[in-house]
Amino acid sequence: MPSTIDFRQVRDVGELLNTTLFFARAEFRPLVRALIFIAGPFLLVSAIGSVVFQASYTMPVAGTDDPFAALAIFANPWYYILLLVGITASSTILVVSFAYCFHYVEHGESATVEDVLAKIREDLGIHVTTIVGLMLVTLMLIVIVLVPCLGLLIVIPLGGFLAVMLTILWPARLNEGLSFMSGFERARELSKDFFWPTLGFLALLAVVQIAIAILFAMPAMIAGFGMAFNSLDGGPSEISAGMSIFSALASMIGSLCYALSPIGATAVYFSLVERKEAPGLADRVASLAAEESTSDVEDATGDDPHSQSSRPEQPPPPPWDAPSDGP
Repeated sequence: MPSTIDFRQVRDVGELLNTTLFFARAEFRPLVRALIFIAGPFLLVSAIGSVVFQASYTMPVAGTDDPFAALAIFANPWYYILLLVGITASSTILVVSFAYCFHYVEHGESATVEDVLAKIREDLGIHVTTIVGLMLVTLMLIVIVLVPCLGLLIVIPLGGFLAVMLTILWPARLNEGLSFMSGFERARELSKDFFWPTLGFLALLAVVQIAIAILFAMPAMIAGFGMAFNSLDGGPSEISAGMSIFSALASMIGSLCYALSPIGATAVYFSLVERKEAPGLADRVASLAAEESTSDVEDATGDDPHSQSSRPEQPPPPPWDAPSDGP
């Protein structure tokens, strides 16, 4: 695979996954630097809040008579504050990653933190409205799941459809400056006849992200299982402060894998655009035609050893000898 990536190419499912992972590996340092400088403060606040919350929260005792004891966490206002901070941190990761990808598409080179910030300011309205739309869609799916019997039967196909639409919608809005509804219609147009390959790619990418997230969240999972088993002894159990800090930091680092979603969405969007409209191919043909025209002009005006203008100047012919007069 070349050292630089041209997103404006037609790719199948396997090539899309390879391109996504290759880009993440090739641009790892500058991308992570931008994520740490911009999204890092939100991730740090989320990690500290999680440590404090876990240290102060007590698991309900096993066998308690209160059937709603396990739901007491939802009555704690700090739970919702941490949830809001976590959503902000995740959204910032997505925004930074999209800004980085589109800077790369436009300039063909790695972006600095200043470049990413400038790109975010340029497209801030699109990012904010898209995030709000995603939250509303997620809330709608949660409400549908709560419908008895039919909830899961409806949300599974609807969730797959919305996953494809929203994956294409965000980069389409960034590249074409569309409104949310126009972006949704554009996503439906681009995914027509290519819905299932796109959904398959998203499923593969989700498996990769889940595997990475589980790897980094393993300490937190072990700590949670430890709490559960210790609570079976008849008394409440608490996580040590050291374990809480370690698990929070590991989860914070693992959350950076969310950056794979914008990279994959960018690759999918431009691949579908090339399949439908081939603007990249048209630009390359026009560029080749322009280069050919320039070459022809240079050949016509340049030095040609066979042209009259490039021949060396010949000396003037000697004058005719005049006939001499007789005596």
